[in-house]
Amino acid sequence: GTAGSGVPAGTGTTSSNTTGSGSATGSGGTTLDPSQIKTDCDKYPSSIGCSQYGEPNNSVTLAKSTDSLNAVQNVAFASSASCPAPLAFTVMDKAYSLSFQPLCDNSERYIKPVILVLAAAMAAWVFVGGFRV
Repeated sequence: GTAGSGVPAGTGTTSSNTTGSGSATGSGGTTLDPSQIKTDCDKYPSSIGCSQYGEPNNSVTLAKSTDSLNAVQNVAFASSASCPAPLAFTVMDKAYSLSFQPLCDNSERYIKPVILVLAAAMAAWVFVGGFRV
């Protein structure tokens, strides 16, 4: 038993009401020599964490870029997007054309503001969430 459990050490009971007793002795254990302890690299020498790469070859020179940063175009959210070209097809020797312009006009007029408001609301939610602890 354990201290304070009311059961003397070395005895115990089970649910079938049988009793038993026992005793055990032990030693404090042995101390291992650090040179006998295997590391993961000793156990698995081909793992990626145990790779030996050596020194880099400094004889290779890299070409320097002469491009200027002016080649990057600015992105403006106020600009309007372009609509795809009309889809042209022929059915029974008769040519038809399906224009996406009404869809583009309505998307720019109604959907774009909704997306911008939702993005602003999500940004505000993230910003306010940063103040919570």
